[in-house]
Amino acid sequence: KGILMLKYTVIQSTTLDKVIYQFYKNLDDFKVILEANPLLKNKVILEVGDVVNLPILEKKQEVKVKRLWD
Repeated sequence: KGILMLKYTVIQSTTLDKVIYQFYKNLDDFKVILEANPLLKNKVILEVGDVVNLPILEKKQEVKVKRLWD
């Protein structure tokens, strides 16, 4: 079973964390996204034309804890 991915082509010099935040609105899965982009692992600045693979991640359910006693 393959992982569905979007591909983003850099149109202006930027950084991977900025691209990730733009799409996911957080950096929680930075490591997973970095694993999908082994060629970008050592790049500090992404250049015009670089392609970033953006895995479609399952939304995490927030778990609310109910307390019986306060």
